[in-house]
Amino acid sequence: MEKLLLSLFNIRRQEYEKTFLMALYAFNALAAFIIGRITKDTLFLTHSEGANLPYMYIAVALAVSSVTFLYTRLLKTAKLRRVIYLSLIAFSLILIGFRQLLDVQSMNWLSIPGLYVFIEIMGILLIIQLWTFANEIFNAREAKRLFGLIGGGAVLANLYSFPIREMLERVGVNNLLYVCMFSLLVCLIIVVYLGKKYKATGQLQASRTAKAIEREERVRTQSPKQRIFALLQREILIVTVIGMLVVTFVDYQFKITLQHHYSGRDMADFQLALYGWGGFAACIIQFLITPKLMEKYGVGALFVLPGLLMFGAMFSLSTALATGAVLSIPRIRMVGATLMKGAEAFTRYTVYETTFRLVYKPLPLKIMRQAQAKADGIARPISQGVAGLLFLAADHFLAVTQPERISFLSIPIILLLLLWFYYITTIKRSYVEGLLVATDQRTIGDDLVPDDSRPQKLRTVIERAFQSKDPERVLHALEVLPQTEWPERFEMLQPLRLHPNPAVRKEALRQLSDSGNRRFAVAVRQSLTDADTEVIAQATETYCALERERAVPQILRLLDHEDVRVQAAAIAGMIRHGGLEGVLEATSRLKDMLQSPEESVRVQAALVLGYTEVHSFYPSLFALIADPSPEVRAAAAKAVGAMKIRELLPNLIYLLGDGRTRTAATQALSNFGKEVLPEFAEALRWPQTPATIRRALPWVMAMIGGQKAYDFLIPQLATGDDRLRAAVVRAVLQISHRDEIDIDFGTVSAALHADLQNYYQNLVYKRIASDEFQDELLEGIYQDRCDASLKRAFRLMALIYPRQQIEMVQYNLQSSDSSRRANAVEIIDNICDTETRHYMLPILEATDQEEIVRRGNQFFTLDHPKGRELLERELNDSDPWIIACAVRAMASRQWLKPEILSFALEHSSPIVRQIAVACAFDIESDMAENTCDFLLRDPDPEVSAYTAFRFYGVA
Repeated sequence: MEKLLLSLFNIRRQEYEKTFLMALYAFNALAAFIIGRITKDTLFLTHSEGANLPYMYIAVALAVSSVTFLYTRLLKTAKLRRVIYLSLIAFSLILIGFRQLLDVQSMNWLSIPGLYVFIEIMGILLIIQLWTFANEIFNAREAKRLFGLIGGGAVLANLYSFPIREMLERVGVNNLLYVCMFSLLVCLIIVVYLGKKYKATGQLQASRTAKAIEREERVRTQSPKQRIFALLQREILIVTVIGMLVVTFVDYQFKITLQHHYSGRDMADFQLALYGWGGFAACIIQFLITPKLMEKYGVGALFVLPGLLMFGAMFSLSTALATGAVLSIPRIRMVGATLMKGAEAFTRYTVYETTFRLVYKPLPLKIMRQAQAKADGIARPISQGVAGLLFLAADHFLAVTQPERISFLSIPIILLLLLWFYYITTIKRSYVEGLLVATDQRTIGDDLVPDDSRPQKLRTVIERAFQSKDPERVLHALEVLPQTEWPERFEMLQPLRLHPNPAVRKEALRQLSDSGNRRFAVAVRQSLTDADTEVIAQATETYCALERERAVPQILRLLDHEDVRVQAAAIAGMIRHGGLEGVLEATSRLKDMLQSPEESVRVQAALVLGYTEVHSFYPSLFALIADPSPEVRAAAAKAVGAMKIRELLPNLIYLLGDGRTRTAATQALSNFGKEVLPEFAEALRWPQTPATIRRALPWVMAMIGGQKAYDFLIPQLATGDDRLRAAVVRAVLQISHRDEIDIDFGTVSAALHADLQNYYQNLVYKRIASDEFQDELLEGIYQDRCDASLKRAFRLMALIYPRQQIEMVQYNLQSSDSSRRANAVEIIDNICDTETRHYMLPILEATDQEEIVRRGNQFFTLDHPKGRELLERELNDSDPWIIACAVRAMASRQWLKPEILSFALEHSSPIVRQIAVACAFDIESDMAENTCDFLLRDPDPEVSAYTAFRFYGVA
């Protein structure tokens, strides 16, 4: 049963109860409305002329808009559930009053016309409350899947017409009001139960003052996020108004045509038949077609209703323009009017209304309630009232109620439908934008970002930051200050030389060196005696830059400073700015540093070479870049990058393979620029290049950037090395974010779909690891691979779709808030192409791994190896940890062949060898003793120690 519900209606176990009860709520709410409408239409059209119908439209518009206005005000201070309780009770009591009134009064303003207006008020509020309540207990993705079923309950209400039609002659039209009351009672019971269980409140607290609410509203309307919400609300109102005008024109044309052909019991019988058979067709549409349309097209399913109405309007207009034989058929006009009314009955409360409720999902609950009330309770009745005024004018001047002219109302209907099509197109875009800002939880503070439109404000913020006791805030302001290019910015730096934090003092001195103004030199000289040696070193560099040759006498004494960093700064400053005297004094000291046995001194010597940027010094770097110390090699790499020595380029590339020198080598290589990109690309393509170097090269190319770097990287998206592909994706994304490039969307899409397939495949492997050998380590490895594949997929999506949107979606998918996660998935569903959406959505919202694997088997030809075969494959992986886990799992299942154990014992990775030793002793292999001698002498101390422990029993 569960699988049947999942396959037919995509409904999950935890959603059964609330979905069924909400569908029952919708059924009874709409049943009350439909039967009330049949009752009041039959009574009114039987006891009144068709010419009075426009007045009722106007009366309904005034009454409903007034009541809804009061209703929206009430929602600001009262709980939604309490308002629904009181409304349902009040509706029932008023229906009793009207039923008694119909027995004692004939046609007057209080009986039948009053009932006419009240039923419309009741129906509008019932619909508003139904969908407001539903939006509060279902998130965006649940709404998309389940609102079709809930709307199906509303559609089933049309079938109420069949038993009521049979009862009509026995109970009479007046007594149908009791049926309405019964449905309202069922609604009340359901709301009480669901409201308590799911706590659908979200209301504003009544204790908040009107002034506080007004202030919050004023701030809210100034927010960019709320401006998007305001745009969505406005478009909702526009689409509501246009749609209501269309259906009112259709309804008026149908009722006048109906009055020309039927009366009394025949009229009620015809309407019951139309609603009954229409409801039967609507049920088929709602349960079999609406969910598929919503799942595939989302908000685009709104086009169905206006499309069908356009067909009916064109048919009706053709009958008005036809001559001859057509006009001789008196009821041909009834066919055209019925076609439009039937299209409305079939799809308005099925596809259209269900889909339209999705448009409200981006709005916060408070705004959503008011928007629904304004649209359904104010915009709709006012539109109906305006239509009533138009009907009066049209009847007075054009006599449109005449049988031969009523079909000409199809002309304004067609024009309104064209406008309706246009605004449905715009509302889909606003819906996606609304979802984006609804999921964006980041706050926009008063960040220090230069903006020409607010220079004075920025200056005030920076000055306040400089006065702050928080060093991080001061450093942030210092980072922004050079971007302002204010002439007086160097004056603002002087007080910071005395700041308590040494990092602030150092940065202020560094920026003062850019001024080139000697008048700051006196102040900088005072910092040469600072308590912090790094500040002294920076002051030395700045003083040399400002005073140049004149700085030599002051700096000479620092050549003998106790701290090597200060010595290095003095040497570098004198070589760059001290003229001949400075060079002569400094070079002899530099030579001594280069030959020093102390590692820290050689590091500073390498940094000096890079700082001086004297190309003739580069031979000294040949020895430093091959120094045994990784710190010296890293410093030498920085110097090579600063001097751009092409002869040492291969040496720099080699340093990428060592994690201790990789960062320095990456920065140095990026300094060479686009001229060396072909050499990087060749190293990337060459199979003999070590994997660690190949994985580091993409980021070097990303730092260089440009179309050429992108073109060299993009073919590597097809590589079989997952970690290299991850590095390439990250690099390409960085390039596209910084530079204007032409993206090969076909290649990127293919890589995206390959990563999604990789996700499904690794999930299959995870299930094999779980089912066949219950190995948590291997399960974790495959889960990590799945996560990495999905992460790469999102990064690739950021190349195809707006990056900010994808990053926001990815962030919100990690949220503990189910509504934010649902909104994020809904954004993916709306912005992605069909194929990507097809592959991505099961991963993001399937309830269990079995379901994801099932869907993956539908999309791709996935591999399902046996457990032993899977483990043997993992022995070829480049990650030693995965090989070690595979060996361990094979040993636990008695699948460890001698040749595999031998391979593991001789592996280059210590962790694989150590696991192999454990497995050899655990399975009592003869190879344990045979390999003990050379493993006792293993170069890795942990392996040799572990072997001794297992063989001798001692550590």
